[in-house]
Amino acid sequence: MHQYGIWIKETTGTTGTGTITLTGPINGFASFASQMSAGDTVLYSIGDNGGSNRELGVGTLTSPTTLARTTIRAKLIGTTFTANPSTGLNLSGSAEVAVTTDALLLEWAESIRQSTGHSGEVLVVGAGGLSGLSGTVDGGVVP
Repeated sequence: MHQYGIWIKETTGTTGTGTITLTGPINGFASFASQMSAGDTVLYSIGDNGGSNRELGVGTLTSPTTLARTTIRAKLIGTTFTANPSTGLNLSGSAEVAVTTDALLLEWAESIRQSTGHSGEVLVVGAGGLSGLSGTVDGGVVP
């Protein structure tokens, strides 16, 4: 199951297109290991070459400091976007890796919310899957 983290961003000195060795959190951020365990999968984002090259994918934390790039969902090199590329970025040795979400996940959640017919319902994604919350907010009823 995918894990979600809050304010996780680490540096990496990894080069090439393989598994990423995480070298510690950036000042003001947490490490992957502070909120996840080996075997957890996570949606990640990489910024390389000063952020001008990017990758979005699903990774598996194989140890507290190692992230396997399991599925590459998109990459951006300069201004060239590629969806579902066959390989990830060729990392330079100076990149940042963060836990993220993407537009596809948000679109999916919105489509589920709209299909319920409850425009005031708030969707919550957690360990038990997707659920809706309704109740009273500031004295008004949320349908």
